[in-house]
Amino acid sequence: KVLNGDKSVKDSNRRAVEDAVESLGYNVNKLARSLAHKPIKIGILLPETTFGEFFVPMIRGVERIVKSLADFKVSAVYVSYSKYDNDDTLTERLDSIIDQNVDGVVLGPFHYMGLSANMLRKLQERRIPTVFVLSDLEDAQKLACVTIDAALSGKAAAELASLIVKPGETAAVFVGNKDVEEHRVKADAFVTRVNALGFSAIGVYETQEEQDLAYQLTISLLRKNPKLRLIYVATGNSVAVCRAVCDCGKEQEIRIIATDVLSDLKPYVESGLVVGILDQHMDEQGAMAVSILYQYLSEGTLDSREI
Repeated sequence: KVLNGDKSVKDSNRRAVEDAVESLGYNVNKLARSLAHKPIKIGILLPETTFGEFFVPMIRGVERIVKSLADFKVSAVYVSYSKYDNDDTLTERLDSIIDQNVDGVVLGPFHYMGLSANMLRKLQERRIPTVFVLSDLEDAQKLACVTIDAALSGKAAAELASLIVKPGETAAVFVGNKDVEEHRVKADAFVTRVNALGFSAIGVYETQEEQDLAYQLTISLLRKNPKLRLIYVATGNSVAVCRAVCDCGKEQEIRIIATDVLSDLKPYVESGLVVGILDQHMDEQGAMAVSILYQYLSEGTLDSREI
């Protein structure tokens, strides 16, 4: 029971077993143990790849770990969504996962307004452990969250911007949706640090992760703000922003700080339009989320709630 993570064992007995295991140098045969427990099914709810290649590495990381755990009777149910703020669709997609009797869920970022309480309540009622990826939800009951240091990302972008933006020039921030915590924290940290460094940000603009909207917002900003020098794209629409800058003939005047290393950014990096990229290691985030759920479901252990 101790080796299987059974918490009903008395502390004194647990310590005695653990001491014996350590002194004997015993290692648990995880494959043999997996044959003794029921199959583990993990539900994956992530954005569609129609967002561009932004979420492809995260899905790849999830698939990699699921495949590596196949011999341990682990499988996954993949469901996707195309909009952060479509409450009905997100609820329907989550219900479809729950109906398949999953043992745990990996939840991607979404528009956390009203929907979150109902979604998470369903998971809690069924005692389904949940791991958030990329963006957290404050005060939510969850097993763990795998994300980046959003505040540090925003500050780092501001520090880089300070090397480019001259007195009298301005910067702008593009996010997907301000109601997504990771997006809001990045933008707030960038604006706060920019002000401390002595220049200003003209605003924080929401693209809803739609490339057409990001493109049109960029065109509009460039036309209305002749002093605009730099755009920090804090989420996955860097390519659309770069394309708009070039279509306006402003590639010699504007500089972009992008998020995540995307193949479509290569020509813009080579031309000097993109001066920096803050990578979020999406592959690792997806892989770690599945690994955390598997460890908890198979062993009853959790190394950390915040990664």
